[in-house]
Amino acid sequence: MKELRQIIDTYTQYLKSGKKAALATVVKVEGSAYRRPGARMLIMEDGKWQGSVSGGCLEGDALKKARKVMEGTEVEMLTYDTREEGAHDLYLGLGCHGKIEILLEPLHESDPANPVLSLQSFFLQNKEAVLATVLRGGSLKPGSRHLWFGQEGILPSAFDAFAAGFPKALEKGRSVNMLFNEGEAQTEIFFEYLNPGLELYIFGAGLDVVPLSEMAKVLGWKVFVYDNCVAHLAPMRIPAADSLNFTDFCHLPRNFSPGRYSAALVMSHSYKFDANALQFLRDKNIPYVGLMGPRKRFDRMEEEFPSLAAYREGNRLHNPIGLDIGAETPEEIALSILGEVKTFFSGRAGRPLKEKKVPIHERQEMAVVNLNTSKA
Repeated sequence: MKELRQIIDTYTQYLKSGKKAALATVVKVEGSAYRRPGARMLIMEDGKWQGSVSGGCLEGDALKKARKVMEGTEVEMLTYDTREEGAHDLYLGLGCHGKIEILLEPLHESDPANPVLSLQSFFLQNKEAVLATVLRGGSLKPGSRHLWFGQEGILPSAFDAFAAGFPKALEKGRSVNMLFNEGEAQTEIFFEYLNPGLELYIFGAGLDVVPLSEMAKVLGWKVFVYDNCVAHLAPMRIPAADSLNFTDFCHLPRNFSPGRYSAALVMSHSYKFDANALQFLRDKNIPYVGLMGPRKRFDRMEEEFPSLAAYREGNRLHNPIGLDIGAETPEEIALSILGEVKTFFSGRAGRPLKEKKVPIHERQEMAVVNLNTSKA
């Protein structure tokens, strides 16, 4: 989500110049590709851009084609297929072996369907959403879109026939492409799953939290820090944090509203504070709880506070916290912890890619729906 935020911020500033712009979005991938569906690139009239749609191979070609698109109101679909013989020379030396489809569309401030401006409301809502973008044909114009947050009865009538795609993407937690058969016509829609990004609730504000918060912010994650020592919470110590919160657990910690993509890291190095934090988190709806320190430390806590045995159910507690990368310094420990958090929410094992016997990325499948029979 960090890249999308940067695109929105850059575009809102660029609007003041009065110059034209276009947006390139990866909407479909077959085979291997550096970027996945949902990757975006803002292209500006002065030749600058923000974001990317490849590893640097396609940006130049997209820039050239964008100059023509930004002059009008129609969208254009770009297709790069490196699976064909001789394609690597044709497509600027693209290193991946796959087919990439990119939607290129003009950006006009007066357009109510302006994709960049419409995405601002997603960040204001700060919750999961599905953005439907029409790619081809049928009863809807290519480039038509709707942003859906899961509320009932708010779909515009034009999208009623295609409503099944919204909850499907939201439930799966990933983007899906769907092809709807409407008699002789077909409508292809990219249902893009959006989430606000990972959140870290860090209990403890020791020296090792400084590189941890800085690395997390580089990744675009939100960081909330809690401690019972006011001196530890000085903004100059942990400038990267979104908020620094004093708590002694006599009162509920402030700014604590975890969601589907939230992780709690208990790492104060104070036995009592960490035990209190674990008790506070025990019944909270937070998917990941990590505790720094050896297993024996938690075993002792569990003996003293039997209620902590609840963490044994479903192997919910990650202790010792982090991946085994031989970390010793605070920076290396931060890398280890963030790596484990990322693998947890990605549903991956965190092993070397060379050991994988299947493609790195999950292959997209096109779901086909016959609107006449409502069967997929």
